[in-house]
Amino acid sequence: MKLLFINNRMAFYRPDGHFYVSKKAGELVMELVEKGYQIIFFQSFKRVDFDEECFAEYKLPFLPNIQYVMLERKYPILIVYLLLYLRGILALLKVEFIYIFYPDRMAYLGMIGKLFFRKRVGLYVRGSIGIYNLKSRLLYRLSDMCCTVSPYITDFINKVKTKKIAYTISPMIDLSLQSKKRKELIKKKLKLLYVGRLTIDKGIRELLDAFLKLKKYRMNIELHLVGDGPLLKELVSTSIEKNVFESVYFHGHITSIQQLEYFYSTATLLCLPSYHEGFPRVLYEAMLCKIPIVTTFVGTIPYLMKDRYNCIRIEPQSVNSIYDTISELLDSNELQNEIVQNAFNTVTDYLLENSLSHIELLHRFLIHKDE
Repeated sequence: MKLLFINNRMAFYRPDGHFYVSKKAGELVMELVEKGYQIIFFQSFKRVDFDEECFAEYKLPFLPNIQYVMLERKYPILIVYLLLYLRGILALLKVEFIYIFYPDRMAYLGMIGKLFFRKRVGLYVRGSIGIYNLKSRLLYRLSDMCCTVSPYITDFINKVKTKKIAYTISPMIDLSLQSKKRKELIKKKLKLLYVGRLTIDKGIRELLDAFLKLKKYRMNIELHLVGDGPLLKELVSTSIEKNVFESVYFHGHITSIQQLEYFYSTATLLCLPSYHEGFPRVLYEAMLCKIPIVTTFVGTIPYLMKDRYNCIRIEPQSVNSIYDTISELLDSNELQNEIVQNAFNTVTDYLLENSLSHIELLHRFLIHKDE
């Protein structure tokens, strides 16, 4: 069977001549190939000049069972998407099944395939932007199966479809983090950790502004930013201008799971001030690593996270909320210990209840297509 695999994150084309995608997407492609499926991998890409591999990325191989339909983002964005749709329509004519990482601007290919060519369509719903709007509801009604990152999204899709086509899969996280113990922290240092893209909608500006307030009263505090993104230069400039550059650590794009383990094991707490999310992987990881969590309650986060039980809630786009909440948490070891243990129990129970893997569910659907 031949599948059209549409990934919703841009790939990178490196000097070694290979495409690099998110690790879990790449691993899923290879698991499908190992089970005998033929894949048309469809995505836009950007050329980069660095060649150091990252643990969160996957180097796609050149194999007979994988065909790449890729388009470089070197044109105006409207031209890029027009060309992608033209190539996508030609590609879907060659396949029996279309699988889309959603939300994505290429999702209309699923509708076109279903309505005009009677192709079967599957979705992996892992984000939060627009997943409850009219377009998404129509796509759910047209889809034949869905994998999701949250029981809340699963229930919503099944209600829209009026039949069970959606299932919650086990979180696509590195479970090796679970076995790592937190290091004994140097009491003189308080380390606030953020892991993710440095973009406006991640609330990173508010986090830095809250840190500036915290720094006035806690000279031993540090902010560690793990990740890269378009706000990097602005954040560096702000930290220099406000004379806190020596206390704000920009770790950038890390390349090994060992580095991530180190940041988690030495953090005082993790802060996630996002404006919107599906259910972010970083929360699963922090709970496994027993790190106190401060987070907004956006997207499906409230389904698993409970304020003052396994985390502390902050309001989106609120510097004062971040400042007040972190201050309270830092002043109470008892509160830290309580939410850490509850969070660890929460995530371990959740992993037991949602143990079906992505490949298991997808393969089960494909081999029982005629039942």
